[in-house]
Amino acid sequence: MIATPEFQPKFGKKTKSNLYRFKLYCSAALIIPPMIDLIYTLGDIQQQRVAGVMILTPCLTWIAMVLATATVRIEWSRGLFSSSVLFLFWLLMAIAYTIKIRTLISFQIALNVMPEGLLRYVTCCIVFGGSILMLVQNVWVDRSYTKEQDGYKEDDLEESPELQSSFLSKVTFWWLNRLMIKGYKHPLAEKDLWDLNGIDKCDFVGQQFNREWMKETVKSRTSTNEDATVVTKGKGPSLLAAIGGAFGGVFLFAGFQKFIDDLLTFVSPQILRALIGFTGDKSQPLWLGFALAFIMFAAATVRSLILHQYFHLCFILGIRLKSAIIWAIYRKSLVLSNSAKKKSTTGEIVNLMSVDAQRIAELTGYLHVIWSSPFQIALAVYFLWQELGPSVLAGVGILVLLVPINAYLSMKSRNFQVKQMEHKDSRIKLMNEILNGIKVLKLYAWEKSFIEKVLAIRKLELKQLFVSQLLQSASRFAWANAPYLVALVTFSTYVLTGNELNASKAFVSISLFNILNYPIAMLPTVISMVIQVRFH
Repeated sequence: MIATPEFQPKFGKKTKSNLYRFKLYCSAALIIPPMIDLIYTLGDIQQQRVAGVMILTPCLTWIAMVLATATVRIEWSRGLFSSSVLFLFWLLMAIAYTIKIRTLISFQIALNVMPEGLLRYVTCCIVFGGSILMLVQNVWVDRSYTKEQDGYKEDDLEESPELQSSFLSKVTFWWLNRLMIKGYKHPLAEKDLWDLNGIDKCDFVGQQFNREWMKETVKSRTSTNEDATVVTKGKGPSLLAAIGGAFGGVFLFAGFQKFIDDLLTFVSPQILRALIGFTGDKSQPLWLGFALAFIMFAAATVRSLILHQYFHLCFILGIRLKSAIIWAIYRKSLVLSNSAKKKSTTGEIVNLMSVDAQRIAELTGYLHVIWSSPFQIALAVYFLWQELGPSVLAGVGILVLLVPINAYLSMKSRNFQVKQMEHKDSRIKLMNEILNGIKVLKLYAWEKSFIEKVLAIRKLELKQLFVSQLLQSASRFAWANAPYLVALVTFSTYVLTGNELNASKAFVSISLFNILNYPIAMLPTVISMVIQVRFH
């Protein structure tokens, strides 16, 4: 969930380094302690009654250790530099056994007796120490491999360290520090930048997109040749379906990251309620307060890591998508027939590559907001209902009232944007004609009249753009102030109906209202971005 999955291909044939041998042998050695626990527990069955969990725990631990050992071997054979799966596994194992050892020590101090026997205590300590050791080893990167071929490198730029970085370095973006330090010392030049990863280069993503596009042309019953696709009948290939086939898997994984981030967003208000209750109850143990504070910190940290990995993955996907679309348009423009060239001017083709492709790339980073914002709003309203009861309906009414208003403004904005794009296409077409016939214009001194024609079209274009942006600003202003208006109406209704607004309800409700700020503010923006994108 935290890290981007390893979509990269094999890096080459790896050699058996000392680090690999150490990881493999340590993982294999940690299979033994749970086996000893299981044998010891089965021996106790004949003497006394044993709970089922005492048998299930060592069995599951043994299976986990076997799978961890197999994962070390499998990922070595794939040529991976660092394992996200093993890092998270050993981290969770270390946390789990820390809690278990703490429990055993507490029983030892309180009862002056080892609750599970000395042998189980020793095996527990061995697994705990081994988990810590394996966790530290997975921080380092195993770079001992024989690179078979770097088929994408075409210049003298240094290779990007991203794919060769450890899991922890990828999650925290530590691999960027070297470039940041270099940029701090002196302005960055082109030679200071790294080369693109092979899977991010235009040739790779273009071929990936082209395979899906060819499938769509077959589905739409088109005639094809070696270099171009000419639609003869049927509905025509779907650009959106081709994009989904080429990049849909990565996009869905990013959506899963966003879903986990949305759930973690609502952990803090619940922990805040528990902390306020803890401060008001003097009978609660001190360790509970530390535990709640740590959980709040851990949830915020994990959420930050997941959110930044989500944006990183989405923006990288946007760059790949933009490159693939430009690759396809440019490739198509080189083989257009004479009849097709009459229908599509050079200005329209340039407009597709420069404007429309960029809008699709920008939308990729925020498209999940379309479902994420209503999901967050629904959860926030649900938790607010638990805090304030029916009074929250007054605030929901404000939100419901804003929906048709925003829909109307977005629809009108869309109409003006369509007209603006039509004027822009006309202006670019006229400019191309002027440039092609510049000698004739100079000969007859027609510059001023054609300048007036271009400026007249540009004036119409700016007028449509001004009205469109004015409507979008009104929509964003309404949604940006919605959380404060909702909070005011909800609290006023709650107090006026005879309820008492205490500290817990006030702080938790304000926290939930603050969560509403982002989805409510971003939803109209993303809707406007979707309206501007053309998938045909």
